[in-house]
Amino acid sequence: MLNKVRSIIPLLSYSSHKGNCGKVGVIGGSLEYTGAPYFSAMTALRLGADLSHIFCSKDAGTSIKTYSPDLIVHPVLENSDNFNEKEFDVNLIVNKIEKWFPSLHVLIIGPGLGRTEQTFSTISLLIEKAKESNLPIIIDADGLFLISKKPELIMNYNKAILTPNVIEFSRLVKSVQCDNDILSLSQKMGVGIIQKGKKDLICNGETVIECRVRNSPRRCGGQGDLTSGAIGLFYSWALNSIKLGESVEDRIPEAILIAGFAGCSITRHCNQAAFIKHKRSMVANDMIQEIGQVFDNLFPDTYELLEDDDDESNKSSFNNNNNNQSKI
Repeated sequence: MLNKVRSIIPLLSYSSHKGNCGKVGVIGGSLEYTGAPYFSAMTALRLGADLSHIFCSKDAGTSIKTYSPDLIVHPVLENSDNFNEKEFDVNLIVNKIEKWFPSLHVLIIGPGLGRTEQTFSTISLLIEKAKESNLPIIIDADGLFLISKKPELIMNYNKAILTPNVIEFSRLVKSVQCDNDILSLSQKMGVGIIQKGKKDLICNGETVIECRVRNSPRRCGGQGDLTSGAIGLFYSWALNSIKLGESVEDRIPEAILIAGFAGCSITRHCNQAAFIKHKRSMVANDMIQEIGQVFDNLFPDTYELLEDDDDESNKSSFNNNNNNQSKI
């Protein structure tokens, strides 16, 4: 499976421009949970995305902006307990976010989102708009809580991937009333499922594969947010790696498996690497610092040498042992 993952990674080349390697949108972040969308969006950036947007609540925007100047932060959601209901215009908020959809390759919904009524009404409309835009969608965390209450929002949208943990998985099974296994849930909902646990299971409605990469016994908060960001980016890469004669629709089932395995593997490798250094004191941000080295260890040949007579120094900067990489 790692060879399939390697085949969808876009080459870094001197002819690339901003956006070639992916543009990711994360909808999440509230007064209490500012770290979650940061972890998701920053993971995508550290893996090689060119741009990461965060659409968060007004209460969370300033904090998230201070975490990194590399993120594009839009504090447009309204989920404060003290908001003015008379001034709440859900369509205005949706329009502010929807206008960015044509610029994105994938949308991740849920990290640190919160569960207020106004948030869920906004997200419900945004999911419908994302589906109309044919955007690939990853739903995690509080986004999954919304789906457990309103599964019809995402049912049979085959470009969607849900990433539940044990508790979230149980809620979804109860909501749609299916057998308590990943294949049954994926088939009943008509979406991809990645069930996180001691071993991660990835299902596209037809096939179930496992990710058993060793991690560590440390279970600090934020690891699922890293996973959602990684899966989102790899999913966009996989969907844009279309073979000759293949359509995007044809590509979706395998793209789900590739993205799920890649995202889970990267997270587990980063967990293990960070734990070796920090042991019990390891936190999610330590895992983010390991992404670059882990990626290079797993996929060392994802750079391109260009024949550029004007800049001889460029020719020895990167390896070029794999000429079959796809470009997005």
